[in-house]
Amino acid sequence: MDNEKNTAADGVDASADSGEPRRNFMTSCVAGVIGAVVGIIPTITGLLFFLDPLIKKKNSGAAVDGGVEKDAEGRTKVANIADLSEVPERITVYNDKEDAWNMFLKQQVGAIYLSKNEGGKVSCFNVRCPHLGCSVEFRESQKDYYCPCHLSSFALDGSKQNKIPPRSLDDLGFVVDDDGDIWVKFQNYKATEATRIPVG
Repeated sequence: MDNEKNTAADGVDASADSGEPRRNFMTSCVAGVIGAVVGIIPTITGLLFFLDPLIKKKNSGAAVDGGVEKDAEGRTKVANIADLSEVPERITVYNDKEDAWNMFLKQQVGAIYLSKNEGGKVSCFNVRCPHLGCSVEFRESQKDYYCPCHLSSFALDGSKQNKIPPRSLDDLGFVVDDDGDIWVKFQNYKATEATRIPVG
């Protein structure tokens, strides 16, 4: 009896002690939820940022507005067969370049020589000399391709005419569609090698 009086006299309610742990538990739960939300948002944002290149590559089959026109095999349209003659025409080749997060449309990637003989056969060569990578010139007077860097020369069929270059000019794969458009699979190859090693 005296104990009850003393407790009441001290102004301490025994039932209040059981509520304190409950408040601490609820505060901890709320703090945990808020911390989880605050941690998850930057994590998801970071994952999307780093996965973006993979998502782009997965969808890369779609045409890019304002970009280079390509066929299903990745060939680029460069000319029409009706516009070609026996005199090789130098044509600049463009492509869309992409790094991890950026797309650069219609960037110059190289050049080719296109010609058509009397029988209608089309020839397509990369302009880079396989010796050291200089650009060859077509010489009308000599009817050949000439590299001014080290005096290499090549016949109209691309074959080397002296021992300076390690191989003939690099011919490139192409197709001619029903409309006469020529689609080229442009590729650069490593210079100084006897065999063709793709680069880039």
